[in-house]
Amino acid sequence: GTFRVVLSWQDRTKRQTDPPQARWSSIGLLVLRGQEGRALEPTYRRDLLVHKTKFKLDMHVEVDSLRLEPLAPPQCYVVLPCTFDPGQQGSFHLEVSSDDDPSFRFEETGTRS
Repeated sequence: GTFRVVLSWQDRTKRQTDPPQARWSSIGLLVLRGQEGRALEPTYRRDLLVHKTKFKLDMHVEVDSLRLEPLAPPQCYVVLPCTFDPGQQGSFHLEVSSDDDPSFRFEETGTRS
């Protein structure tokens, strides 16, 4: 199916009058092949990488038409929000939608610090 993925910063502690580099860090996202019920390793293997955005110093990153082939269970796709600089923390909002795949489901699998 074809998917739309939007990742946004949710850190509301920064002032809107501050310049962008003071309000948030560069963000991006990775889409990896994974397995349901299995945690990702701290470093991912390149052969699992399906899609990677460029990092942007912005409030949000959007992938408008990401084409993904169906995977047989227990395989799944993992959307991994990330920052360019290590150690950056904050709250994110992640939205994934598909208009052309009625069997699509998006589930939160937990957080990792």
